[in-house]
Parts: sequence; structure tokens; C-alpha cells
Amino acid sequence: MIRSFSSTPYIGIYSFPKSGNTWIRYIVSALFFEKITSIPDLHQSTITDAENCRIRDGQKVKFYKSHTASIVNVNHRKEIDHVAIIYIYRHPLDVFLSYVNFLRREVGGKNEAILGNIGFTSVEETIANGDIELFLDAFILYGTVQPSFVAASNWFQNVENWTSSPTVKQRGRDVRIVALKYEDILSQGVDALEEVRSLLGVGREEMERAMISAGENTKINGKFFWKQKAGNYREMLPENLIKKFDRYHGERVRALGYEI
Repeated sequence: MIRSFSSTPYIGIYSFPKSGNTWIRYIVSALFFEKITSIPDLHQSTITDAENCRIRDGQKVKFYKSHTASIVNVNHRKEIDHVAIIYIYRHPLDVFLSYVNFLRREVGGKNEAILGNIGFTSVEETIANGDIELFLDAFILYGTVQPSFVAASNWFQNVENWTSSPTVKQRGRDVRIVALKYEDILSQGVDALEEVRSLLGVGREEMERAMISAGENTKINGKFFWKQKAGNYREMLPENLIKKFDRYHGERVRALGYEI
């Protein structure tokens, strides 16, 4: 297979699914582009859709989105060089509930291959009838409710891979990782994005305006943009299920900076 190098380096926006990637993508889009599709989702389109922009010191870069647990080296027969990776992660049980919500036909489309005969209209319904435990058992066993999405691996492996070091190796070179906690951005706003501002070379007021714009484009709709809050699992999941998850994964989750 013939490959070519992209002449412009990239900044990848990474996360495990349902962890706030689209939020960051809208923020970056508001800073540099007119539309979010200028930052292609590599699970839906290709790197060739990425558009140029200039960050600090006039450096030309492109952006893309990915949920993979490791750095993308090649896409659409192009070898990709990176300036940096922006990685966002979120409490696993909030990710779990948001992912279950995404599996609803009304949100994620046709998901029969994932759900089999387990259909539902809301997360609340699955909690009320007890089916939520089926999904939680899958999450406990596999670290995901969509094992067919192999590239994303599982929540634990994905987060550990991207947060265990401040850099990632690519062809013998260290690529910087800017790791962000979803909860910190919710509680601290622009203050939680200082490293991103430094990386991109944008002012505080620019970032504040971009966050406002992103908020307008990601308003809660009960579907793809569901709850947008920290600790939602404490309000929704039965205590016995939270304790069940803690029994199997509590130590590993705490090592990653979260309480259960």
C-alpha cells in the first residue's frame, strides 16, 4: 500500500465515547473554524476532511477527533504527524449511563446488533424495570457497553493509556498530551483549559467566548446531549449497583483520580 505524509501536522482530540469529546470539538471549532465538520470524526469520515488553521506563533495545524485507545498513525493512506493530543476523560459511571442513553434508537440510530432484543425508550425505564443491571454487568466485565467498538478498547484501558504519561511516542518522537477532566471543566470553566490555551496560543477572553459558543451548540436535548453534569450516577443508579461496581473496579477507578 502506498502511503504519503500529510504536510501539515495534527492535533488529535481523543476520548472514550461519551466523555465530552464533542464539547471540546465545539470549543476548538469556535476558536478556529466556522463549522465543527472542519474537525472530522475519524469514525465517520476521514482525515482528508480536516481544515488548516494557525495556532501559537502562526504554526499551521489541522484537528481531528478519535475515540481510539492509542494514537492514530495512518488514516486514508496518509501518515499523520502530531503536534499534540488533547484528551478528555470522565467518571466511568457517568460515562456508563450516558452510553446506555446513546444506545437508544432515538439517539444513536439502529443498535439492534448491540442490544439484541433488549429495547428501551429511556435510561429511566431500564432502571425502573431492572434491565440497567444487565448493562452494568457488561460494563463491569468489558469496561464498555459496546464491545464491538474494538478501537476504543474499554474505559479503563483507554483512560490509563492516555493519562499514564504526559507524552506518547510516535515514530520515536514524544508527542505532548494535554489531559482534561470533564468534571474540572464543568466546575472551573476556562480555568480548567489553561493548558489548552497555552497549546493553542489563545487569550482567556477568546476561550471564554468559545466556551459560550460551544454551550449554545451543545444544549441539553435529552438525546445526544443528555445530562451534562458530574455525579449523575449518584442520582440515578440504585446504591446496590454502585456498590457492585465499586467491589470490582473501585481500586482501579480511585487510582485514576475518581471516587465512587
